[in-house]
Amino acid sequence: MAPFYPLIIGMLAIVLAHSLCALTCLVRIFTKGEVGMGCACFIPIIGPFVLFFYSWSKAEEWQQQRLMVAFSVVMLAQILFGIILSVLMIKEGIAAVGR
Repeated sequence: MAPFYPLIIGMLAIVLAHSLCALTCLVRIFTKGEVGMGCACFIPIIGPFVLFFYSWSKAEEWQQQRLMVAFSVVMLAQILFGIILSVLMIKEGIAAVGR
């Protein structure tokens, strides 16, 4: 499992960055008075998509283009790290569910 530690630490850093971007967008939605849309972001499964796409739709109006670019890059990095870790773990035969 030791060879995976740098990748796992990288994934944790990306998850932290993703959480900060999402929280910043969520706070922005509520501070702009969009309470209904802010509450919709808490709906399981579709909430994160609502948050991401609604924040992108308001990026220019709310002057948050750089935040949304960072949010997009972090999401892509998170997907890529997830794929890389999954492939490596399958290759090594490490089960996702405990032994």
